[in-house]
Amino acid sequence: MLRISIGIPAFNQGPYLRETLASLVAQADAATEIVVSENHSTDETPRVLEEFAGRVRVVRPPRHLPMMAHWNFLVRELEGDWFALLSSDDRAKSVYLDTLRRGIARDPATVLVRAAFDIIDASGARIKRQRVLSNRTIARPPRTFLEQLAINKTSFAAFAFRRETFDRLGGFDEAFHLYGDWALWLRASPHGPFVYENEVI
Repeated sequence: MLRISIGIPAFNQGPYLRETLASLVAQADAATEIVVSENHSTDETPRVLEEFAGRVRVVRPPRHLPMMAHWNFLVRELEGDWFALLSSDDRAKSVYLDTLRRGIARDPATVLVRAAFDIIDASGARIKRQRVLSNRTIARPPRTFLEQLAINKTSFAAFAFRRETFDRLGGFDEAFHLYGDWALWLRASPHGPFVYENEVI
């Protein structure tokens, strides 16, 4: 089975991290790797991670890193053919992994899978459901570029990306303070199809 890595960049979100990790380990299988990059937190994050010893691998950069540099550090520690990143205050639904795998399987040339997502508050209550219905199930270049040009149509909370393409492009551009993921999708757009799964994950 194709190996997928789930990376969680974590910094001072200990009160939410436990739920994030519990939602992932509940659906992980032998072909799933879960890795947390602990970016020198000063809250309860290290104690939460101890609770998941043996189920989650923890890495730590040599010093606290800015966002894009931290994402790059984390991805380069991952071993899967594909990777997903999930913020340490997000929660994966039970269909998270199955939906991403279904998207990956739709076309062997696919480089990016996107899905629908809910925006939730600190208690986990849904604020808004976000479906990007203007995304085709399979978009091919140049549509991959054109559909992302005006606005980012890929949520950081609901994507998987081909590792080989990430390496070819050199990762997230660390000149960006924000929206480095959007910049990566635009740069990846000539390299293969983007798949959209209209499932809330």
